[in-house]
Amino acid sequence: MEEEIEKILLRSYDVLKSECSLHSKASILYNLILVKLENKELVAFERNIYLDVKQFIGLYTYDQTDYEYGYDVINLNKLEGILLVIDYKEAKSLTNYAIRNLKLSGFESEADRLLKFQSKLERRYYLNNLSITTGVQFLLSLSYGSLLGLLSTIFLFVCTLAAILYPLKNPLFVLFYIDYDGKSELGFLSHSVRVLAYVMEIDGYIVISTANDFGILCLIFIKGLIAIVVVNYIFQEISKVIKLK
Repeated sequence: MEEEIEKILLRSYDVLKSECSLHSKASILYNLILVKLENKELVAFERNIYLDVKQFIGLYTYDQTDYEYGYDVINLNKLEGILLVIDYKEAKSLTNYAIRNLKLSGFESEADRLLKFQSKLERRYYLNNLSITTGVQFLLSLSYGSLLGLLSTIFLFVCTLAAILYPLKNPLFVLFYIDYDGKSELGFLSHSVRVLAYVMEIDGYIVISTANDFGILCLIFIKGLIAIVVVNYIFQEISKVIKLK
């Protein structure tokens, strides 16, 4: 069975070397890639599947610009389907390559769609390889892509900080001493609003002092993460502009 599949792949590679149209070559490559993906032992047959996908991207994006008037929308479903199942690092590199090609061919909205798809790939990889490092990277990845994502991530961190800072009755577990500017104990919502004011460095609503060194580290960690999220968002937005140029 494997020998028959190898013969089919060899014939496909031979056709790619012929003078057939770009559209035909792109179709042949797409089917060739699917065969390799269904037969994992053949992903490097003749050449690595990475090179097959890269050639497919080059042919597919260029071929769309060569169509007659009316074919001004490129279908990315095929490409995204392939990128979802190949090695993550290769998929990331190929996505960058596709974004550049699409931009050069004038498909700006499609290039922007692939940028968002790349974020999806990253989050998928982090969740499938969960650790402390990838967990933090996953949280950071939620922040870029949109302003809403950034605000949602900051909101998540503020809620986490508010939960950590919420006054405890048992003195054995106290990490912080909270003073609501002379007010009595508050509910969690009012407490959270004051914590947000604290993060924004707005004075007069809450005074926080640490009970021990661990409390200091908790504050540094959460506030540091929020700063990293904001800086990361700015960096990703700049990178997005650079990629699309």
